[in-house]
Amino acid sequence: MQGKFLTLLSNSKLNSDGSLEIHVKNLDLLKDLKEACFFNDIPSSYSLDETINVELNAGTLKKNGIYKSIDDFFVNHIYKTPGKRYYIIKNNKFVDNIEFYSNYESVIKIIQTLKKVLTYNISENLDEYVGIFVKENKSLVLPLKYDLNLLRQLSLQSSLVDDFVNGVLSENESEKKSLFLNEVIEFLNHIDTDIRFAYLVQNLELYLMKANQSYEYYLRDFSFNKLKVEIDAKLLDFSQKLHSVINDAQNKLVAIPAGFVLVLVALDCNDILSIKNVASVFGLVSFVSFLKIFIDNQKSSLQFILSNISAYKETFVDKNSIDISKIFKPIEKEFTAQNKRMMLIELLLWFVPVATLSIISSFYFKSNWLLYHPIALYFLLGLYKYLEKFCFEGTRGTKQ
Repeated sequence: MQGKFLTLLSNSKLNSDGSLEIHVKNLDLLKDLKEACFFNDIPSSYSLDETINVELNAGTLKKNGIYKSIDDFFVNHIYKTPGKRYYIIKNNKFVDNIEFYSNYESVIKIIQTLKKVLTYNISENLDEYVGIFVKENKSLVLPLKYDLNLLRQLSLQSSLVDDFVNGVLSENESEKKSLFLNEVIEFLNHIDTDIRFAYLVQNLELYLMKANQSYEYYLRDFSFNKLKVEIDAKLLDFSQKLHSVINDAQNKLVAIPAGFVLVLVALDCNDILSIKNVASVFGLVSFVSFLKIFIDNQKSSLQFILSNISAYKETFVDKNSIDISKIFKPIEKEFTAQNKRMMLIELLLWFVPVATLSIISSFYFKSNWLLYHPIALYFLLGLYKYLEKFCFEGTRGTKQ
């Protein structure tokens, strides 16, 4: 029936008293609208081309998506946009084509957002909404009051409204939501209660600037502290792991000189190729081989720790503001130191069978040359390997 009534309006005008002045052009149309109860009062008789005044039924108009004026529309849709297009007789337009409507939709969006976060509705009037914020030790009464004059004066950008909604309803960032709600309280606390909502809407850009600044300050402080704690924890963790490589081995490494001494004490110098001596040397070589396996395991642990350090440092590649190399320099130095210790331990380990065999050979061939020269050659080779690994090629720990 909305279409039929709009056809009637093409030959009508709305009077100042709210009645409709109709220039009758279609008797059947007028009859249909009368039967549909569009009129409270209509002349009992009329003819074509006659001009009549009729009193409109506001209830029937509303049911069919029609209002006499914007004021009538606004009174019925303060807190929620209509589900269908309403026609405004006075303006001869659908309401969504009238200038104020974009501001109206934005304000409704803000209201719906606030309703979701306001703790209580304390209004005794069903036609009004008076919410209250309760946040930690702060509270704020916020009546959601506004009028048509406000809508006509506003120039709300949809991007600002979206920023407000995203900030206040941040489900994935509870800190941001909390900061935005706290800022609502701080922003409106000094404003008179009745005009708080209007003040918020009129100064939405200023509010968002303050709220976003608070959030940025929070992120700056929180991110720095969080990152510092994380890096410090990683440094401590890597440091403990590096030290544990040697600490875990210390009890086993004491056996290296002990085994050497025991073999020397057990040697039969009179019969240097006796079964006892052969068995002792074989046992010493087996003992050294087992310790070598253990040392290889410790070296693998060092390499594993280094790979973890490298992988962690790579997570900071895109963060130019953080000099992660400088931060991890002490750890890398400690890795190199531990690597050197492991090599010294390995050299000491193999020194045991070399020295033992040199002693046995010198006894057997009765030659001091066989005692000192193999040992000297071993130390020269060991020194060369040490220098090659840690001096000639640079610090291996920072290259791997």
